[in-house]
Amino acid sequence: MTVENMVKYSIDCWGSGEYEILKQNNQPHEAGLLKLDISKSLSMLSWEPKLTAVDSLTLTIDWYKEFHQSFTNINLYTENQITNYLNRYDE
Repeated sequence: MTVENMVKYSIDCWGSGEYEILKQNNQPHEAGLLKLDISKSLSMLSWEPKLTAVDSLTLTIDWYKEFHQSFTNINLYTENQITNYLNRYDE
């Protein structure tokens, strides 16, 4: 997933927003592709993530939307997200 695709997806999930790519001379290189490598955690800990990057991003943005819209219920919302995660992924 490119950084730009992640930003576009985040805006879609949030429901609004915009971005601008600023290209400046003499700036350090920044990776255009975010690629996470789990090989070390897999080999040393026998651990791999249950959520995809998109699923993680969706859950995070959903939480922040709820926080901004209904701060008083954020604890319950958080507990529900955790319960849903455990019901879906707990082995």
